[in-house]
Amino acid sequence: MKPADIIHFPRPASEQRLTWNALLAMTHDLLESAKRGDWTAALSIQQQRRPLLEHYFQSHPELIDKKSLADGIRVMLNLDAEVAVLAADQQAIIRQEASNNYMAGAVAQVYLRHQGL
Repeated sequence: MKPADIIHFPRPASEQRLTWNALLAMTHDLLESAKRGDWTAALSIQQQRRPLLEHYFQSHPELIDKKSLADGIRVMLNLDAEVAVLAADQQAIIRQEASNNYMAGAVAQVYLRHQGL
C-alpha cells in the first residue's frame, strides 16, 4: 500500500478512522490477489470487506475531513475498477477455455460416431 492511499490524521485515530484505513488496506489486498490470479483469496477479501464497508457508512462515521474521505473513496473506487477489469479478463479466458473444451468434445463425438462407437 502506498502512503498516499492511507488517510493520516493529526490526532489519535478513532475506531472509525482505523476501520476506514483497514478498508483501504483490504481493497489493496483484493487487487493484489486479483493480480496474482488468486480469485479464491480475492473473493474471500471481498466477502469480508463488503459488510464492513456497509456498516462503516450506516453507522454514521465520525466526521473525517471531507477531502480526505473523498480521496479515500476515489482510491477505493479506482482499485475496485482495476479488479473488475482483471475479473473480466479472467472471465474471457475461462469462456474461451470452455469453448475450446466444448469444441474438442464435439469433435470427439463425431470421431466416435464415425468409428461406430
